[in-house]
Amino acid sequence: MTTLVERVWYSGRRPLWPLYPLVWLYRTISENRRRRAWQAMNERIPVPVVVVGNITAGGTGKSPLTAALTSLLKDQGWQPVILSRGYGGKSDRYPLLVNADTDAGSPVTSR
Repeated sequence: MTTLVERVWYSGRRPLWPLYPLVWLYRTISENRRRRAWQAMNERIPVPVVVVGNITAGGTGKSPLTAALTSLLKDQGWQPVILSRGYGGKSDRYPLLVNADTDAGSPVTSR
């Protein structure tokens, strides 16, 4: 399925007409999320926040950009922290603190 999505996404022509009935659903969800985010704007966060992300099929360079930003901020004396929702991860509990000892190659369980 992933290869089909990527092949269609990155090809010259995109047969998107089957998705048109879902436009209303996407619009409704987006508007609700935007409304909640707008209402939460008055809540103050005690630290600066940089968000790197978007809705896409992948391969747009978010991870390398995040690594470069982290390195740049460290060089300037900041102590950046990367928070990730993760993709396909498995854990017994969330949020999961990932450190240098966490094995990225196998399913993660609580320690």
